[in-house]
Amino acid sequence: MRLPSFIVALVIAIVGTLCPQGAGTERGSEQSLENLRVHARGSSGGERARLYMELAQREVELGNKQFDSGEAEQARQSVQQATEDAQAAADAATSSGGRLKNTEMEMHKLARRLNDIEHALSVEDRPAVKAAGDKLHDLDRALLERMFHHKEHKEK
Repeated sequence: MRLPSFIVALVIAIVGTLCPQGAGTERGSEQSLENLRVHARGSSGGERARLYMELAQREVELGNKQFDSGEAEQARQSVQQATEDAQAAADAATSSGGRLKNTEMEMHKLARRLNDIEHALSVEDRPAVKAAGDKLHDLDRALLERMFHHKEHKEK
């Protein structure tokens, strides 16, 4: 008699760990994004860059899920918000000099991720993601220029 209740408890535990997201998860995710955004606005320097890059990464993944579930307009908005967050991260890293290299590497990875997502989308959904990817590539180049341009001035 003890064995079946143990098995039921084990199955519930396994299902709970494999499926931690419930029906209200997307709303919870939006709320945690907003909490993170508020925290990012209140921070400065390298911490601000780190938080905004985390926001951008989460927004891109949210946009990808939205594209997969057929919510194209919401997905475009998520990708646009990710671009704005990435811009804020680049601005914070450039102005403070903190986490400049890390922000550049994360920006590069995120631009590549957008490129991967773009190629998996239908033709009509691609332009917004391509524009976001191009913007992130531009930010990546600007961060690289800032890192190496700054070194040139120190040597003189």
